[in-house]
Amino acid sequence: MKIVIHPGFPKTGSSSLQFGPFQELEKLGRINLMTWRKNSCTEPLADRPSSRLFNREKILDRYLDFVETKLNVISDESLTAPTRLRKLNFGSDIVSPFKFPYLLREQILNKYNTTSIEISVIVVLRRQASLITSQYVEEYNWKRYKNIDLIFDNRGLVDLDGYDIYNYYKYLELLVSVYGAKNCFFLLYEEFLQNPTSFCSKLDNIFNTKRGFFRKSLESNHKNKKNKSKYGTFAKDGSYFVPYLRKDIYLEIDKYFSECNTNLSSFMSKKELKKYGYIN
Repeated sequence: MKIVIHPGFPKTGSSSLQFGPFQELEKLGRINLMTWRKNSCTEPLADRPSSRLFNREKILDRYLDFVETKLNVISDESLTAPTRLRKLNFGSDIVSPFKFPYLLREQILNKYNTTSIEISVIVVLRRQASLITSQYVEEYNWKRYKNIDLIFDNRGLVDLDGYDIYNYYKYLELLVSVYGAKNCFFLLYEEFLQNPTSFCSKLDNIFNTKRGFFRKSLESNHKNKKNKSKYGTFAKDGSYFVPYLRKDIYLEIDKYFSECNTNLSSFMSKKELKKYGYIN
């Protein structure tokens, strides 16, 4: 039995993958896709696999209903959601997402009680400053309606408490220890933006699809696209404009994660990491 876990990261095109190429592959009979709200846009947040784990509950059995004749794909970008955000949904007594790789593996193996299971992981990274500021826009209603800020403290200073999961080196190291290096595939969102042919060809190789399949599908299935200008971006509902943050804010976030990013070359091309600004 073969299983692929795609835990995000958030804001790296996860919805486009889920409701684009992943759903197309499922319709072609190639994969068995497990993703939140695949069948109903009103599925409760509490039923989401990541929500169950955050709340110290087992993932619902229907999300682990695998078959031996297809590649089984679990895709949920909130498996790598920051606790800063999820505490707003579920309260302070939540499980760290660093525990999820163990919990997922344990629940899968306990259900099927067999060693003949191959689990792989696909992770898409995005430079932290870009990811966090994009998430800031995505979740701006917390600021708009409840005066809860996801970046700044009450003095207006950058506060990155609760964003530990964006220590990519620590997370990738964990995945390799749980699932094995040969079963872990790490991609960069910036490559998707700047060199989509290369990015998509890697996915074609992983899923054994014809060359060009992922690129063609993603080009026609861009989900959650925001209306932008040179001054800022409209929030998720399209009715509220959020100006871009100052350049020094981006630089401060980059600096905060710079030390952990220096070790990413253990898992990825140093040349690519330099090219896309993860390391100097």
